[in-house]
Order: sequence, then C-alpha cells, then structure tokens
Amino acid sequence: MKKNILILCITLFLYGCNANKHKEPPIVLVNPSASIMSTEEKNKFYLLIYAFDILKQDKLLSKQDTLPSHQNVPTTEVTSLLNKYDRFRTWILDDAHVQEQKKLANSFHDAYTFLINKKNELASNQDIKQYIEGAFVYYSNDKYKGNHKYDPSLYGKIDPNDPNYVDLFFDNLITTVIGKYDTNEEIFQKLKEELQNKESDTYKRSLALWTN
Repeated sequence: MKKNILILCITLFLYGCNANKHKEPPIVLVNPSASIMSTEEKNKFYLLIYAFDILKQDKLLSKQDTLPSHQNVPTTEVTSLLNKYDRFRTWILDDAHVQEQKKLANSFHDAYTFLINKKNELASNQDIKQYIEGAFVYYSNDKYKGNHKYDPSLYGKIDPNDPNYVDLFFDNLITTVIGKYDTNEEIFQKLKEELQNKESDTYKRSLALWTN
C-alpha cells in the first residue's frame, strides 16, 4: 500500500515538473485607449496640421521668391523648409505614429483653447477652420481674396499690413522649429516642447502679445 502511495506521489511530482516546462506565457493586456485618439485629440491634431497646410499653401508657396521682412528664413532655404514639412507631415500622419499624434494634440491644448475662445468671441459665425484660414487671407491668391475680406481685428491687429498673431504663431512653429531640425523625430520632439511651453519663443512672439 505504501509502495503504491509512493509511486503516486512521484508520478504527480513528475507531472507537475513537466507541466511547468510547457507553461503558457502570461497574457499581456493592451490598453486600447493607448492606440486610439479621442475626438478631442483628433480635433486638436488635425487643426494643427490644417493650419500648417494653409500657411504652406497661402504664404510660403506664394512667397518663395520674396518672403515678408518679418521672416528669419533666407529665401534660398524656403524650398528646403517646404520639403522638411512635407516629409514630417507624411511621417506624423502615418498610422504607426498615433502615439506621436496624441502627444502633439495634447501639447497643442492651451493654444487650441485660446484660439477657440477668440473665435467664439470675435467670429462666432465661423467654425475654427474657417477662422484659422482667415488669418492667412492676406497672403492668398487674388481670386480667393476677392471673395474673402481680411479683417485683422479678428486676429488681434489693426494694420492689415502687419502679420497677425495667429499667423505669427503657426509661422514661428514652421520656420524656427521645423526649419531648424532635420529628422522627423527631432522635429516632433521640439514641436511638442514648443507647444506645451507657454514661455517659449513661439508664444512670446505671438499669442502672448494678444492682450485685447
């Protein structure tokens, strides 16, 4: 009887050892929210890209030969700047970089809220894209300007010949951040830092001056 119990114990022990050898790896739970952008994050991120696209189309491309005097970018570097932006745009919009999109959107939060509030106060009949687009009407082609009146007071200015604060904000991000760095990863990191720091040069030269 004792012999049978001993054999049973040895069998169970060996079975346990063998089972451990084939133990299934632990299941790692993935947080789905980490790879999905909320509606609010999408609104912020795509408005940022939209503003860059408008600035590129209405200002940089139309001024390749003669940039406005407030620009710090030599004319010879405009093509390089546009190429950098196009490359970065393609990179950041890739589905593989949703995390970077989320981080950029969250970094843009303060400026986005500021612009939404100004739109609601000064141009409540427009949506936010229309409002941002209107900041660059001064640089647009004659056909577009013929159907749209540029009102600098909507963007914190009186003189229509002066660059307005919305223009300066996005312009500074492209010309001094995207223009200064080479790799997509560097541009992303510096954009994120510049957007989330309300003491940055971008804020000091634009939205921080808009006190009225």
